[in-house]
Amino acid sequence: MQLFIQNRFGVSMSRTGILRMLYRMGFRYQRSGYKLVKANAAYISFFDTFSLTKHFC
Repeated sequence: MQLFIQNRFGVSMSRTGILRMLYRMGFRYQRSGYKLVKANAAYISFFDTFSLTKHFC
């Protein structure tokens, strides 16, 4: 991310600065969860109804 910002905008930023900027923009760090390998189809279809765009728009 640091290299992208530096190459694209010509600005050097620290990791902390980038994390704070992304936080102000509404992005949050979330650890990955567990995979539903053996879950039943009804349970999986319930979670498929959610979309990331609902949380960021």
